[in-house]
Amino acid sequence: MVSTRTKLLFVALALLFLSSCREETRQKSWQVKVLDRNWEFSKAGTEDWMPASVPGCIHTDLMAHQMIPDPFFGDNEQQVQWVEKEDWEYQCNFSVDSALYNRKCINLKFAGLDTYCDVYLNNFLLGSTNNMFMEWKYDIKKYISPGKNTLHIYFHSPVTIDSIEAKKLRYELPDNRVFTRKAPYQSGWDWGPRLVTSGIWKGVSIESCNYYKFDDVRINVISIDEDLVELFAEVEVHATQPENLVVEIFDRDKNKKLTTYTTEVIEGTNRFAWNFSIKNPKLWWPNWMGDPHIYSLQVKASTEEVFTDTLLKIGLRNIELIRNKDTVGEGFLFRVNGKDVFIKGANYVPQDNFPARVSPEKYEKLIENTKAANMNMLRVWGGGYYENDLFYDLCDKNGILVWQDFMFACAMYPGDLDFINSVTEEATQAIKRLRNHACLALWCGNNEVDNGWKDWGWQKQYKYSKADSSTIYSHYKKLFNQVLPALVADLDGNTDYWPSSPQFGWGHKECNTHGDSHYWGVWWGKEPFEMYEQKVGRFMSEYGFQAYPNYKTVESFCAANDLYLFSDALKNHQKHPVGNETILEYMEREYPVSDSLREFIYLSQLVQAGGMQTAIEAHRRAKPHCMGTLYWQLNDCWPVVSWSSIDYYGRWKAMHYKVRDLYKNYMISVDQQDSLIHIYVVSDSLENIKVELMIEVQDFNGKTIFTKDEKLEMPANSSQVVSTLNLKAFLSDSLTNASFLKIGLRKGRQELAERLHYFDLPKNLKLPEATINIKVNKSKHGYEIVINSSSLVKNLFLYSEEAEGHFSDNYFDLLPGEEEIVLFKTEEEIASPIDEFRFIHLGKIHRKDKSN
Repeated sequence: MVSTRTKLLFVALALLFLSSCREETRQKSWQVKVLDRNWEFSKAGTEDWMPASVPGCIHTDLMAHQMIPDPFFGDNEQQVQWVEKEDWEYQCNFSVDSALYNRKCINLKFAGLDTYCDVYLNNFLLGSTNNMFMEWKYDIKKYISPGKNTLHIYFHSPVTIDSIEAKKLRYELPDNRVFTRKAPYQSGWDWGPRLVTSGIWKGVSIESCNYYKFDDVRINVISIDEDLVELFAEVEVHATQPENLVVEIFDRDKNKKLTTYTTEVIEGTNRFAWNFSIKNPKLWWPNWMGDPHIYSLQVKASTEEVFTDTLLKIGLRNIELIRNKDTVGEGFLFRVNGKDVFIKGANYVPQDNFPARVSPEKYEKLIENTKAANMNMLRVWGGGYYENDLFYDLCDKNGILVWQDFMFACAMYPGDLDFINSVTEEATQAIKRLRNHACLALWCGNNEVDNGWKDWGWQKQYKYSKADSSTIYSHYKKLFNQVLPALVADLDGNTDYWPSSPQFGWGHKECNTHGDSHYWGVWWGKEPFEMYEQKVGRFMSEYGFQAYPNYKTVESFCAANDLYLFSDALKNHQKHPVGNETILEYMEREYPVSDSLREFIYLSQLVQAGGMQTAIEAHRRAKPHCMGTLYWQLNDCWPVVSWSSIDYYGRWKAMHYKVRDLYKNYMISVDQQDSLIHIYVVSDSLENIKVELMIEVQDFNGKTIFTKDEKLEMPANSSQVVSTLNLKAFLSDSLTNASFLKIGLRKGRQELAERLHYFDLPKNLKLPEATINIKVNKSKHGYEIVINSSSLVKNLFLYSEEAEGHFSDNYFDLLPGEEEIVLFKTEEEIASPIDEFRFIHLGKIHRKDKSN
């Protein structure tokens, strides 16, 4: 006998089968035709048409035809500056079949046009564009023809238009680039080249529908708890005729309908909203706090004959920026699902000067490296562009929060009506596109614009009158204190807005007590790294130090005869006006100096890593006064000497390995005040735990001088001094530069954190002449390198002669008598592995320095 439960199951399956059959017989209302083929380009005024790549830009097309040299190599950048001054044309032919031609609604969509251009279809002017950050749509129903069609785009030189616009004002703004809504970094920065592009930098398509299509879907969290999440759905539908429409939302992973809404739509744009709920929700959490669970929601609108659908990937979470006043000033912390989060991350810049070249694999690798370094936030800096959907999808998936700047940086901006209208549409599109992403934590109006106006002396430099100053700053306030926050409140509603980063410049005492802080006393002010321990704000959203990229990266842009310190090719890849001398000055303070390029690169990375360790430890020790640290910068847009921890080719600098340890949930920090050693343990865990602290002092040959073990109870989300040592009690003065402190934190057999501390500067250490033993074994994903030494090897750096790959650890201290196993991950077969791998360490440079 068949049970009642089995009968019900058969009925449910039958209904599901009939439903799917009915859907297969219905026509899909909305269709897309991609136009990525048959493109040509030409210099305006000529008929020299050549094949073009779309998406792309004029520089990459010119390079493809060897009409310009690679601007990333040597000083070729200087040889291609003429490109920005010219006008350029692009065109393509495409065919339209009768099915497409007869559809009721036909739009031409450009996901991104850079920047000033006139768009023609079959010799009809569809419109002109002036904003790189916007998508542009044109109704082409009356201009399209069955059969062959020609799309033609005329790009005007952006720098020419900048000059024309600048002359319309009675005063001079700090930079002409501000008149064009275009990625600012392409005009050059102190880490990037000047390569002002034009072209079709994103995709082109024809979108068509017969009945209706989704223009926008928004889902906001109203309230959230462990048992129930209340949600708000807002849908915008474009219809070609009146319809009775059924809108359903399904959980695709569970194949479960969550809600149904029935409405009547009229011809044109229709907006409607309703509430629904999800029971027993799985919440989205940042990296290290829990699972960043993503719901795949299918939103479907249908009638008996036709349907259209879209897929949203959302995370159920609540993110707040908390700015409570306290006895010190005003705090700045992020709260996720009711839990205060210490933010650990970096500032992100565009990955290439030519954005269309950034592959999905490169996006995936960068976010993988971000997560591998235990980060939970990236700040998308306002001098680049709003990133593509894949970037935010990957941040959603990996639990990486995103601080999103609007695209304004380091200059004052116009305030005329046309400019404000353009920015309003730009911001509207950006907010609508990004607001459903779980990773989105904050909208920020700009980078350093308010700071620049108040602290950088523009009023004196450009000789502004009081009336000029009043006008310029009133434009600032209108845009960043009125227009943008109003748009965020209206169109997002779930995400907080912050008008400008930082709140106070680093010359003001309030930078340590209020809001977020950019501290550049180290580097720009050439203050010692120890100042990081004094200048700790409530949220450190910028600070940093430069280092050279990997030697192989330098080889990629230098000819063999330019591979020496401060060659012209190297100088062209150092965009800071006093960058090289600043690196050298800090190096001389703490390290031996080498005139070997390879060794100088290595030392510059140690200087950078050590400085950032001082900063990050100070920030984390200071919680809850300080609740976030975002160093400048994660990555590069070309191969360059810069503040990045990962270079253009994805190679980790010493700093990225260091950050991986510093950003773990548990961190040990040492604060040495003369002979007193204060040991901190910092926990970002949400749980109280019992741990064991193991303290040992050894000399450089492995002899134990002092040991101490302590049992601790670590409160959740805390920072505290757990032990204080007096060196004079067990260490003679003669050993302060010949011994080290090793501290471990364990829970049972699990190692939670480790910290090595030296009692003197690296250049003063009496490093022994170590014998390093290396064995290399083939492994599943590459090669296993087994290393040991009977004495200390300081900052051991492994590198490969030819093979490309990634070392699982590097720039580490090899302790006496201990064995380290490093995986070199590569897909290459190495003929003689033992001869492939080389190393540098600080002791080797010490001895070389002393022999000179």
